[in-house]
Amino acid sequence: MDIISLIFILILTIIGVAGLFVHNRCMKICSLVLLALVFSYICSIRPLSSADTSTYAYYYREASSIDQLNYGFGRDYFPWIENWFINLCVWTNNIGITYQQFLFFVAFIFNIISSYSIYEIYKSRYSENGSIHYLIIIVIQFFVNYGFLYSYVVIRGGLSFAFCLLAYSMLLKRKKLPAILAMVAAIALHNYSVIFLCIWIISLFRFKKSHIKFFTTIFVILLVMNIFRIDVLFTNMLQRIPALFTGNLLQISHYLLDAEQTTSLKKGILLYLIQNIYLCSLYYKNDTPEITNDFVILLIGSFLAVLINDNAVIRVTNYFFVFQIMLYGKYISGLRASMEDQRTFIMTKKCFVHSIIIILVIPTVTFVYMLRYCSII
Repeated sequence: MDIISLIFILILTIIGVAGLFVHNRCMKICSLVLLALVFSYICSIRPLSSADTSTYAYYYREASSIDQLNYGFGRDYFPWIENWFINLCVWTNNIGITYQQFLFFVAFIFNIISSYSIYEIYKSRYSENGSIHYLIIIVIQFFVNYGFLYSYVVIRGGLSFAFCLLAYSMLLKRKKLPAILAMVAAIALHNYSVIFLCIWIISLFRFKKSHIKFFTTIFVILLVMNIFRIDVLFTNMLQRIPALFTGNLLQISHYLLDAEQTTSLKKGILLYLIQNIYLCSLYYKNDTPEITNDFVILLIGSFLAVLINDNAVIRVTNYFFVFQIMLYGKYISGLRASMEDQRTFIMTKKCFVHSIIIILVIPTVTFVYMLRYCSII
């Protein structure tokens, strides 16, 4: 990228971020779209040497020779990629879209659908008057929810993830048919999206009280297990069970056959667990039962992350990061509402520190981790 293009992108980014501060709904939405366009452009110009890019390019080129589409679930075209993603590649090939344009298109669709869905989920669950602090939610959505990873590297999983969020937002609105269709699209694009059905099931439960002390204890135990790499031992045990790798189960368990048996500490999982413990500290004195559902969801993601030693399976836990966003957003919105009720612009020292951590520290640390994960720095 030349210096002129870099300066132009920087200016557009500043304009987009500044627009999020304007107290006008239309302006904020336009600013969000502008940021999505800039972000998608950055994702589309990545070199072929970056993670998974050359592999996706290969399948995109191969898709141009397919003359009969397969609409079944599974991997009938190629052993690595689901039919519906290849169908998407075929359609875009047929209308003359280049691979770079395809990357831009996928990144833009992911950013728009996931941003909209997160807004709708938050509004349905935590916003009584339908308002939302756009800046906080969008920043966290991009950095904490691994938006950069999904747009830059795991584009197939990114599309699937976006449709999962859309399905969940529709489910909260009691729009069952659109929710089912979105979930079907998610699973068709990437089969491990089926894990999101667990989140659907948990959302049906209504807990009568909070259990923050219990969650805090479990998250601390899981953090210790992660540090001592219990996942290596547990995955080795699973690989010795022949029944897991036969018949229909192989569609799910085949990831374990390629388990990356590394013994180094997995920083992404450590970051996820630390944030779960931090969220427990934010809500330690909160006795609202509505947050219990979110902590149960985070707990399931934590067990998967700590017990399974495989990169593909670990990426499944990214589906649970979005609920950290909801809890961060709820805390910030609650703090803001409390200040408005008290008609003061002054917050306590403790709340100020938490706000800085949520708005600046966590997004910065996560973004640096993502840049390293994507081999950019």
